[in-house]
Amino acid sequence: TLFRSVDDLNENFKALGMHWLRAAFLMPGDSSDFLQRVERDKVCLERLTVSHFEVHGLVRALRLTQAKDVRVRYSFDSWRSCLDSPAARLERLAGPERAATDRFSFSLSIPPFMDQGSFVHFAVCYRTEHEEFWDNNSGKNYALQCEARADQHANT
Repeated sequence: TLFRSVDDLNENFKALGMHWLRAAFLMPGDSSDFLQRVERDKVCLERLTVSHFEVHGLVRALRLTQAKDVRVRYSFDSWRSCLDSPAARLERLAGPERAATDRFSFSLSIPPFMDQGSFVHFAVCYRTEHEEFWDNNSGKNYALQCEARADQHANT
């Protein structure tokens, strides 16, 4: 079969449903000290949803300036190479003057043919005109692990 686009190809791989991605970390936005972490580190992953090989996330950044660039840097090969995905500002959130934040959304394009046991690693970058801040999960990077579907094991 000839595919009309990469999206067509991805849809066909999704239909196979052989593997899925699982977040190998706790969601920072669920932590009771989430806002303190944003205030301390200036940027923090808030939440992530994974559906097959589509990854969508929310990032919170301290409002230091009006002009800012938030992006997610990710890798399929333990950082031998990497890609950057820009995040788009969704909303400005009120808070105490020093803790006013902006919420950003991002999407990552993940190839559907990853091997079981492989990882996608990522970190969040927040740049202002004069400074750069990273959220790399306290130096461990965020990781998504490719796993076999549970019902696949039942047939082996």
